[in-house]
Amino acid sequence: MNVFDDSFERLTGHKRHDWQARLAADAECSDRLMRIPTGFGKTAGVTIAWLWNRVHRKNDAWPRRLVLCLPMRTLVEQTERAVSEWISKAELNSRVKVHFSAGNVQRLVRFEINVVACRKGNRDRQHLNSTARLALYRRDC
Repeated sequence: MNVFDDSFERLTGHKRHDWQARLAADAECSDRLMRIPTGFGKTAGVTIAWLWNRVHRKNDAWPRRLVLCLPMRTLVEQTERAVSEWISKAELNSRVKVHFSAGNVQRLVRFEINVVACRKGNRDRQHLNSTARLALYRRDC
């Protein structure tokens, strides 16, 4: 096991999948669309790979912001709770801010991750492929 594997398991309580380790090992964040089944750790894989590279390793080749666009408010709330827990366990509360947005409601929480509810046709989602639930983009927003 390496340091990322140990960190991933400590934060999530689960062993990482190979694709999660490959994502975190990329020195440069490249545009990608991931099609991974429900329950295979998309949110954890993307979020923790981003935290690992951008925050822990201070790798400027990874974007300053991570935006998670989700189709339902319940998923947004679930994701906000999970990400908050990971950030707290990693002791990054003072370094990472989260912004929560769903419809016309915005609530500022304490991280630099945007968790957004995006429904089909919603202008927040216009730039994303309509089948994408999670996307990681190299360029800053």
